[in-house]
Amino acid sequence: MVYEPSSNHERSSVESMRSQAKEAADRLQDQVRAGADQMQAGIDQARSELTEYERQTKQWIRERPVASVVAALVTGYVLGRIAARIS
Repeated sequence: MVYEPSSNHERSSVESMRSQAKEAADRLQDQVRAGADQMQAGIDQARSELTEYERQTKQWIRERPVASVVAALVTGYVLGRIAARIS
């Protein structure tokens, strides 16, 4: 059921409210878009940093294969000890 204003004053009031609601919706939509753009920029930055970290890690492993294996073994041992204490 749609409200049908009966007087010019009511029509004017309804149009004013309709206009205000549209303006508020437009502002909200702009804010949501700005927030989404900001989030996407953060995601892109994080992706870029992770890609660079991955590249550096792979380079370090290629340059130091023995140290990499030792580091992996020590890390596994430490994590295993921590997991055993938690269980």
